Amino acid sequence: MKLEPGSVVRGVIGVDGGSTSSKAVLVDEQGEIVCKAYQLSKGNPIQDTKELLAQLREYIQSQGATLDVMGFGATGYAADVLQETMRADVNIVETVAHMMSAVRYFGDVDVICDIGGQDIKVLFMKNGDIANFRLSNSCSAGNGMLLQAMADQFGLRVTEYADTAFQAELAPKFSYGCAVFLDTDRVNFQKEGFSKEELLAGLAQVLPKTFGNTSCKSAFGVAGSALRFARRNAIQLGRREGASRLHQGTRTGRGGLRSSAHG
Repeated sequence: MKLEPGSVVRGVIGVDGGSTSSKAVLVDEQGEIVCKAYQLSKGNPIQDTKELLAQLREYIQSQGATLDVMGFGATGYAADVLQETMRADVNIVETVAHMMSAVRYFGDVDVICDIGGQDIKVLFMKNGDIANFRLSNSCSAGNGMLLQAMADQFGLRVTEYADTAFQAELAPKFSYGCAVFLDTDRVNFQKEGFSKEELLAGLAQVLPKTFGNTSCKSAFGVAGSALRFARRNAIQLGRREGASRLHQGTRTGRGGLRSSAHG
């Protein structure tokens, strides 16, 4: 958001002290996002928060404005620590924060899927409230650390993962259920000539499959709904011109990426 020099920005700050990354956002009195900050956690949530707050302040000051903080809220793994040390006005469980923000910005939401650093959470919504909830934390193949590690191997920042993966028109079919097997597949697919973009796209498709495979039988419906939800939004947000072209011997999926075991 562009600010007027000399203006006073009155708003609230929210910090998500996650297991692998920390996020902060400044929201004005009208509920609009003024600025935000993100960084990988360094093992000290207090220091991480100080650095995030410094980034927000620097953004405001760089435009010649002044910040007037009306409140501070915390969520995530480090919420309790931040509440005590930063004297947070509110400590909200992250699933509740997801629910409130999704309803606030998108209205009638059916499914919310949070791919975290240590686990995957899926919330089923009904009439603006949580109707059901599923959690999967049984394997590192089913959380954001997998994507983080793979992005690092390709020399990418995790924030560049989605844009890079959406450039692929072909995606290899990875095994699922174990991160060790996934890395073995990655090496083999690289030998077969799959590009970085194609490998990242294939790995991203593993997560909803892993959730359904490692949870109880009733959770298969959760995984299916989450997958349909993700695909629908991928089509809306990530479709690239020419991604629908057909290639001989391949099969087109709903998300604009084709699945192939051998390319």
